[in-house]
Amino acid sequence: MSTLTIAIGATSLSLLLVFVWMFSLSLRKKRMEEERLAREAAYRRAMEKARQQERQDRVFKAETGHVPTILYLAKEAERTKPNEALYWYHKGAELDNITSMYGIVRLSDKKREDLVLREQANYWRLCIAGAEGDVHAKFEAAKAQIFGQGVERNIPRGVAKIQEVAEEGNLEAILFMGDWSISPENPIPSPKQSTQWFEKAADKQSEEGMTKLGLNFLNGVGVEQDSQRACYWLERAAEKGNVEAMYFAGEAWRDVKPNGAAIAYIWLFMSAYMAMSPLNRHVMR
Repeated sequence: MSTLTIAIGATSLSLLLVFVWMFSLSLRKKRMEEERLAREAAYRRAMEKARQQERQDRVFKAETGHVPTILYLAKEAERTKPNEALYWYHKGAELDNITSMYGIVRLSDKKREDLVLREQANYWRLCIAGAEGDVHAKFEAAKAQIFGQGVERNIPRGVAKIQEVAEEGNLEAILFMGDWSISPENPIPSPKQSTQWFEKAADKQSEEGMTKLGLNFLNGVGVEQDSQRACYWLERAAEKGNVEAMYFAGEAWRDVKPNGAAIAYIWLFMSAYMAMSPLNRHVMR
């Protein structure tokens, strides 16, 4: 065998070895790339699973009343998912969180054409004002809750809030509790409590409270019927110029013997005269 043949054979073998080595190297690189891609895919899946788990944990905390998490989810959704944000803000607002209340008002104002959202915003504005010390707003918000105006109807909670305001001495809340105690819409009416509330209003020199207390005594609502006490309270209110009380005082005295008819005539005449006076016609309009 010639030297040339040996050299050619050696060269061919070397080239074959180089080719095998390069092919092997290419396979190794491909395998490494596939492993890298697989690791990255596994990492992404793990991260996505972790994010989903984190989201589920946050939703669970929010649904169970954790206010900071509720606010986080609401703020996160506010820019791109306003309906979801409103859902979370409502959750927070129902837990008496003022930031959530402001969130509802802010998002509702962006949809002024939506009458439902507008009514909800008005309700939560009252709640905000009430939380900041406006007693009248607190009363109106509680009343809206009783009748389902701008908020889901919740009679027990609304009544409890109005009773709280009434017990603090607010006259309009006291009168409301007196009326509510005998309202057909009250699932658990209490005529006795009605009279007790109207007594509180009368003690505050309320003409309306005196009138309604007198009518309760006149009709035996929550107390034994007592014409004498009925006339007393109706006349107290009438003496303050209350036309309605004048009329009812007249009706109360009508059948009282021996001089009731004469007294009734005076009060009925006064009620008619006062009702027809220019000042009262203006007030009635």
